[in-house]
Amino acid sequence: MLRYLFIFLILFIAVFFLYFFWLFVRGKTSYVGGDTTVTIRDTRYVVDIADTVALQAQGLSGREGLGSEEGMLFIFPSSGKRTFWMEGMKFPIDIVWINEGHVVGFSENIPAAHDGNKEVRKSDGDADMVLEVNAGEVARIGMQVGD
Repeated sequence: MLRYLFIFLILFIAVFFLYFFWLFVRGKTSYVGGDTTVTIRDTRYVVDIADTVALQAQGLSGREGLGSEEGMLFIFPSSGKRTFWMEGMKFPIDIVWINEGHVVGFSENIPAAHDGNKEVRKSDGDADMVLEVNAGEVARIGMQVGD
């Protein structure tokens, strides 16, 4: 009986430490905020990172807006076609499709979601990152494919 209690206690402690290790690792790779920046055409955007499925699904939904030269950078583990929707968005944005560090396309002036309108946008090609910025930024800085 004592042997089984000892085994149970060891397993409980192991699961406990594995759970907190998982929380620690998850917290280190998935965050919002900080001083991460993305520079395109000499314009530096301070970005929040969305690198987990949960953060990517949330995106900028529910926020009132972005400050000047702020954005959200979605980081994916591999390149592929990307689909974004505007559900829960309260302000219009530009979406910049990025692959291997270069702009491969963009979707401009996507309106905020109204009355259940989800405004779906798809990348024309593969992207391993996607940058969301205030509507009008692509035109303001003269962004081009290849930047």
